[in-house]
Amino acid sequence: MSCQAFSKNIGPALIAWFLLIFLTVLYLVFICWDFSKETSYAFTVCHSLLFFFVVSAFGKATFMDPGYYAMGVPGEKMTTVEKGSPRTVMYKSVDINGVSTRLKWCVTCEFYRPPRCSHCSICKHCIDTFDHHCPWLNNCIGKRNYRYFFSFLLTLTLHMIIVFGVSMTYVLMRTNELSHYKVIIAIGVLILVGLLLLPVLGLTGFHIFLVSKGRTTNEQVTSKYDLDMNPYDRGLCKNWLHIFCTSQPPILNRPNVAEVDMWEISYNGKPIKHRQTSNLRSGSNNYKLSDTFVS
Repeated sequence: MSCQAFSKNIGPALIAWFLLIFLTVLYLVFICWDFSKETSYAFTVCHSLLFFFVVSAFGKATFMDPGYYAMGVPGEKMTTVEKGSPRTVMYKSVDINGVSTRLKWCVTCEFYRPPRCSHCSICKHCIDTFDHHCPWLNNCIGKRNYRYFFSFLLTLTLHMIIVFGVSMTYVLMRTNELSHYKVIIAIGVLILVGLLLLPVLGLTGFHIFLVSKGRTTNEQVTSKYDLDMNPYDRGLCKNWLHIFCTSQPPILNRPNVAEVDMWEISYNGKPIKHRQTSNLRSGSNNYKLSDTFVS
């Protein structure tokens, strides 16, 4: 991720990292280890491995380029051949799988945004398949890092449920030792994790719904498509496979010299071409629903 795109407001992200690591260390050292003595040490090993996956997904979602489009070439202008008001030429319409979609001219980045692309006012970049800007990661969530963000939510939810359950069991097993420092730590972890678990469960459930429907947070919040008119919905199984079983999209680079006069958009092998009258200096843009914009 570029330094320019990384927001200076890192406070929420630092809090998130601190809570995740601090509470987990307390749990593993003072609660889980004692709990394993009465069950099996394999439990501590397995839970530590789960925590590794949580941190790994969190780190990748935080530091990975989400799909930044570079700024347009200085002086590049939107097309003016269409007749109408200046506002009219800020949009171009294309059909994607039979659904009309508008390409909007980004006045900041100076190019027509590809489908599902949106400009983040915090990161100051257009993001491919923009989902949302997450302050807890201090990064945008887009096409390149969404799978890691979603994996983080799934593993974090499982991790927190286990921590909550084990901590509660640990306290109930030692009700006659409530003044012991380990029990006090367990009660503190239980309360904090319990308070944090509810919003995390809600967010995870929301993104399970979005993935199942082939939507982004941005599309859901803005009601961009009706549930039965979403051109990006491949069906339940294919939507999930698309998130976890497709190749990693490449980093986006827009060449500064090549001129383009056509978008090619295809879904299920059926190309739909849209004549682009402006000179978009963005290389040869071929868009497939399972791929990304590449040069």
